[in-house]
Amino acid sequence: MPFRALLRGTGKKVLALNIAVAAGGGAQYYLTSGFLPTLLSEIVPVGESLRGTILLVCGLAVVVAAIGAGELSERLGEP
Repeated sequence: MPFRALLRGTGKKVLALNIAVAAGGGAQYYLTSGFLPTLLSEIVPVGESLRGTILLVCGLAVVVAAIGAGELSERLGEP
């Protein structure tokens, strides 16, 4: 499919959905692997044990949120 076709008609809906999925996945990865560890060690000094627990809980929340978003998209998506 040519790029111009993605910007018109039904193609733009697919393009927007793909951008949203990629941005959501990237944001989840960046927040749990980049920003949060730095925040907890540099800005808000938290002990190593508590920091590990917080990161573990956040990682599990991301997994649950991704599964929930997938299930929701299956229920609300087009037939």
